[in-house]
Amino acid sequence: MSKKNTRKIASEVNINDKALYFQFKKFYVLNGLGVARMQIGRLKANMRGFYKMENWRIGINLSLNFIQSKVRNVTSNWSFVLW
Repeated sequence: MSKKNTRKIASEVNINDKALYFQFKKFYVLNGLGVARMQIGRLKANMRGFYKMENWRIGINLSLNFIQSKVRNVTSNWSFVLW
């Protein structure tokens, strides 16, 4: 995603949304998940929509659930190995 594109989208929303968007994007990049691009694309579309904040909450909750389930799978595998 180009910087110009990101800036344009970020400027369409208020400060709080903007901070959240960049924080979320950075979070995904750091975690290097394959879903990052898809999720960010979906969030961008939602940010322009009428139910902006509601979609944000849903998007973030779904993503966190996904990450937690991945972590849980990994940790349960580790505990199995330890036993």
